[in-house]
Amino acid sequence: MSTFVYLHGFMSAGKSKKAEDFRKFLMESHPDCRFIAPDIPDDPVEAYRFVTDLLDGIGDDLTGLVGSSLGGFWARVAAERLSVPAVLINPVVNPAPLLVNFLGSHKNPYTGNEFVIEKEHAAFLSSLAGSRNEVSRPELFLLILGTGDEVLDYTMSESYFRKSEKIIVPGGSHRLPEFGHLTGKAFSFLEWKSRERAA
Repeated sequence: MSTFVYLHGFMSAGKSKKAEDFRKFLMESHPDCRFIAPDIPDDPVEAYRFVTDLLDGIGDDLTGLVGSSLGGFWARVAAERLSVPAVLINPVVNPAPLLVNFLGSHKNPYTGNEFVIEKEHAAFLSSLAGSRNEVSRPELFLLILGTGDEVLDYTMSESYFRKSEKIIVPGGSHRLPEFGHLTGKAFSFLEWKSRERAA
């Protein structure tokens, strides 16, 4: 069964609006597909292990990933490891420098989970990000970037994924509510790339 997985961002949850937008699109247009949008652990090390175990468990049924913000980073790492396509919405290129601003105790407003971010987490993420100044498998990715992103500088993703396909949303914010109108394009990209992979 074709399976699509949505990976949410930092201190978010699986029932985020973008996840629900994609779920709704699949239910209405492709009800034979399976959609998974889990609550990812807030701890970065636990999050990586969780995402890795989840996707490995799906196996060959995994058709594509959709990741937003930090979820875009998880999706990028997983896509390159598994050679599966991914749609990245305002993705974080390297979370380590950003995470330093969140050292200390936090509470996820959606799940109520309490957690602590430590310097070791930033080091772990830096090792995952690698030292390249561009993605190694650009053909696997479709980027959806909002030029009005108030959290991330969209030009960093534009440069890092310079050879990947992109949809630029003028003035689009970090939450990118416009994604609801782009779910069909996201699906078409994932399905097309998945077919290429299987050929």
